[in-house]
Amino acid sequence: MFQNFVYAFVILLVAAAGAYFGAFAKERGKNWATKADFDDLLNQLKTNTRSVEEIKSEIHQADWTAREWNTIQRIKLEELLTAVIGQCAYMEDLRSYHFFNNPEPTNHQLLEKIDMLSKLYFPEMDQTVTEFVAKCRELMIIVYEASNKILATKNHQEKMAAIKEQGEIFRDAYRPVLSLMNQLTALAASHLKSIMQKK
Repeated sequence: MFQNFVYAFVILLVAAAGAYFGAFAKERGKNWATKADFDDLLNQLKTNTRSVEEIKSEIHQADWTAREWNTIQRIKLEELLTAVIGQCAYMEDLRSYHFFNNPEPTNHQLLEKIDMLSKLYFPEMDQTVTEFVAKCRELMIIVYEASNKILATKNHQEKMAAIKEQGEIFRDAYRPVLSLMNQLTALAASHLKSIMQKK
């Protein structure tokens, strides 16, 4: 009987130890699972935080790029319009030089710059700019041909008649240049307004 009591006691002791260690292992398992879940959540939070920061950085970069592009366009638009107006002044100076022996123009012709600015920065204005450049080139040919006709005169009276005749030809050819300059000015003002609204 004592032996049965010892078996029962050992079984009870083993069962108690098993229950204790089972509960301990179960609790320990929960803690490990909770720690693993916590680590996973912490990693997800870090990943999400990094993603949010990257998105914010990309948005700031895109915003900065758009502002910079608007600034460049505004500066280049002013440069284009200044060149167009300067080209018209050059045409007047060129006429004065060839018709009236005024000093040679110190400003240089700006057609290549006008064309380049239009193609690089303002393709929507390119058709009008192309027409402006073509009309300016035609006008320059008219001035050079007029100069030859004026120089070919034999006396003062012929020279004055040639200047008058060539002056009328110049004015007729210059009107479309001025009209195109006004169109470009209007296009530039409209474009500038749209740039300023983007800010």
